[in-house]
Amino acid sequence: MIPFSIISPSQLDFGSGKVAIIPDIVKALGTSEKILVLSDKGVAGTGVPAKTSESLEDRGYSVLLVDTVPPERSMNWTKSPPA
Repeated sequence: MIPFSIISPSQLDFGSGKVAIIPDIVKALGTSEKILVLSDKGVAGTGVPAKTSESLEDRGYSVLLVDTVPPERSMNWTKSPPA
């Protein structure tokens, strides 16, 4: 494995049912009542961005879901990185 580091002030939560806690995280951050949810078409096709938006709207947030973000280019992990 190629060593790497990630330095991020962000909170990352993974797992089943985590969409339900997003409104609590947003509230704890003290953010405004307007939320922008960004996605590409592929991720939007899973329904997760829509569920996220609905979860936030149910808690009184005004949400704009934009699902036209260009997807990331795929990476070929079978090749060695450039020198």
